[in-house]
Amino acid sequence: MTKPEERTWLQRAALPLGLLVLTVLSGGAVWLRLQNAIERCTDAGGKWASIDRRCTFAEPIEAEPMMARPAGAPVNNSAQ
Repeated sequence: MTKPEERTWLQRAALPLGLLVLTVLSGGAVWLRLQNAIERCTDAGGKWASIDRRCTFAEPIEAEPMMARPAGAPVNNSAQ
């Protein structure tokens, strides 16, 4: 039996270093995509909801239409 050749430190470190570089690059790509989505949302006038990771737009509050009362009709304030 022959003794297997010993690998250099660079050969032993190649896989962990490659995985580390891949993780950093993919994490950076995800962060950049998220920043782009937030910027598009705010440019469109929306607000970014971090918890839901989506863009929300506030709908304007419209007052309820006033109903016209006949002249001389009593005002009923007990409903308020």
